[in-house]
Formats: sequence, C-alpha cells, structure tokens
Amino acid sequence: LLLKLVKYDLEKKHPCLIFCNKTKTVKFLQQFFRDQRIEILVMHSQMTDTVSSSSLIMI
Repeated sequence: LLLKLVKYDLEKKHPCLIFCNKTKTVKFLQQFFRDQRIEILVMHSQMTDTVSSSSLIMI
C-alpha cells in the first residue's frame, strides 16, 4: 500500500513525506525504495547535523 501511494504521488508530482518511529524502519524503507528505483531523501536521529543539513539543501 505504501509503495502504491508513493508511486501515485510521484506520478502527480506531489511531495510525499513519511514519518517513522525508528531509525531501523527508515533504513528499511530506504533500501525498499532503492530496490524499487525510487529516489528518496532520508533523515534520522543517528545522522550527524552536517549530513542531515546537506540532505535538506538537496531539496
């Protein structure tokens, strides 16, 4: 279901934001979307401030 929703948003060029409670879930979704050839941007609490800031700049 999540993949279907994200693909729909991509087709419509709508922004999509997914919140996770755990870093482990973020990492799982990162790999899942990578396997689906969907480029995503991730941020989680274990990232350094520099890395998370550079991710925001890419937006």
